[in-house]
Amino acid sequence: MLNLLSNVAIQDTKAAGNIVYLNNIMEGVDGAATFGYSLEPTAVKVDDNQTQQFKHDHTFDIRVLQGSSADLTKIKVIDAGSNPVRVSGYSPNGFFVIDEPAQLTYHSQYDSVIADRILVTTTGVNGYGGTAPGAKIPVYAGDNLLALYKVNSGSASYLNGFDQGDTGTVTGGTVAIANGDVIESRQIFFPFPGLPVTGSINVVTGTAATLEIHPYDSTGSALSTISASISGTGVKTVSGVLPANTVYISLFVQADAASFSCKEPAIRLQGSTFSL
Repeated sequence: MLNLLSNVAIQDTKAAGNIVYLNNIMEGVDGAATFGYSLEPTAVKVDDNQTQQFKHDHTFDIRVLQGSSADLTKIKVIDAGSNPVRVSGYSPNGFFVIDEPAQLTYHSQYDSVIADRILVTTTGVNGYGGTAPGAKIPVYAGDNLLALYKVNSGSASYLNGFDQGDTGTVTGGTVAIANGDVIESRQIFFPFPGLPVTGSINVVTGTAATLEIHPYDSTGSALSTISASISGTGVKTVSGVLPANTVYISLFVQADAASFSCKEPAIRLQGSTFSL
């Protein structure tokens, strides 16, 4: 999947509007890059000379063949300040996200083809997760953007970014809300205006609801929503194009009927099916 990454965005978490965009080298445009990813487990020796893995080191390796001076300036500011970053990217069939603040290092003219090298690294403990609202895996690749938060399936504290802090109640793998109540997933860094996306839920009980994808700008201000009225049980969807200035997105549900419940929330690229 990483070989097929079409676009990648890197955000300076100390200046949310400072975002660098890189394109796959096959696009043949400024900012063209190649992308690689490695996962290195670290283990310690325990009793009887046995080893126990306790963390994973994630490395996202980027080689930029050419780039604009504006993007290079942004990268150098991030590197010089050791500012934590987030990364978000997409391929024709899924997402790649580093949502835990990660470390970026920059090396100019790294090799004989005069490619600049950018490394983004972060560490996650083995079995990273927990029941606290907002717990998530540090690096995610797959077809459902909300699965970044699917750390413990069936947790009573959250469901793919929906948690007890919302109006609804999460029980096992289902979230339930009363008539007029709303739930909304946590905002995820995905700054790709113009990209067609689809939000979905699997309705368990209830006859009507409003399903929306909510885009936000770098300050967290709401932009125009992508909305659909849904009815009946089963998988229901809403699709549309992310508006200009989109930096974060979330999935929103409002019950228009009593005893509404749903499961399996998702945000996907429109029409995509994930495969390795």
